[in-house]
Amino acid sequence: MLDHRRDEEAIVWAEAQMGGRVVARERQNRWRPHWTLDMDLGVGGVKKVLLRGYRNPGYTEMDHSGSRAFLAREADFLAALQDVPVKLPRYYGQNRDLGWILMEFLPGETELTALEDADRRFTIYRQYVEELAKLHAYPLDRIALPKVDDEGFQSDFMRVGVVDGHRQRACADCAIRRTSRRSG
Repeated sequence: MLDHRRDEEAIVWAEAQMGGRVVARERQNRWRPHWTLDMDLGVGGVKKVLLRGYRNPGYTEMDHSGSRAFLAREADFLAALQDVPVKLPRYYGQNRDLGWILMEFLPGETELTALEDADRRFTIYRQYVEELAKLHAYPLDRIALPKVDDEGFQSDFMRVGVVDGHRQRACADCAIRRTSRRSG
């Protein structure tokens, strides 16, 4: 089902971005447009990628413009984290005009709460927390984070809850490290 996000144009853009041709595609049943694309790269073989669109207004932002800006920030952060030693998809680019980002497809479960195997669910959650711990332990000054200011956020939740909260935790972590160095 095509919508106002111009899916076909986005798929053509993804082909150009990857230098390949889509040989199979599947739209994911999500709260925002998601396409998994099998991209024939010629000599490089077939690679599965994810084409992710912006969320419908109302989830994080009130209108399409704000939702596109939210996705652009997500893409900017994903790009900034590419050299950090944590598991995350490879970033292939974004199309701000169409409102899409392109990244590596990572196989796995998308609905963890639906997993019946409690041990498997626990293992996945544990791996997730371990990756978060690695990210939080990584020196913030070694990540080229995009500039974010109050103007860039239409949502106070995102500005206060995420950005300011991370800055406060990072400052607290630095203070703890300085104190432990002095006492050691």
